[in-house]
Amino acid sequence: MPPISCLAELPNGTTLEGVVKDISDGGARVSTSTTGLSEGDEIQLVFIVQPDQKVARRCEVRYVDHERNSFGLQFKTSAEPIQQDDCGAAKTCCEHTQDTPFCAYCGSRLAQP
Repeated sequence: MPPISCLAELPNGTTLEGVVKDISDGGARVSTSTTGLSEGDEIQLVFIVQPDQKVARRCEVRYVDHERNSFGLQFKTSAEPIQQDDCGAAKTCCEHTQDTPFCAYCGSRLAQP
């Protein structure tokens, strides 16, 4: 499987950039910094398939491997596409304006202007 980039939004609002190493119908293993992660945390994971193709899933952290900088998670919801939308939006990032929670161009979580 080619690596898939992802963003993990932690309960405290921190966002970690990572790479999906393994994936199945029920969960995935992500390689990234594990700072701030604990077993049982509910997070949102955004899979960046292509710059304009992203999907989000709510997940539960099942294990954290601090030595290997990775964690395993179980999917709690089905995949929800994040649509790119530049029309009449109120959020900005990368000089683009959109109505989605993450930038469809760079994948960053958007903030209200």
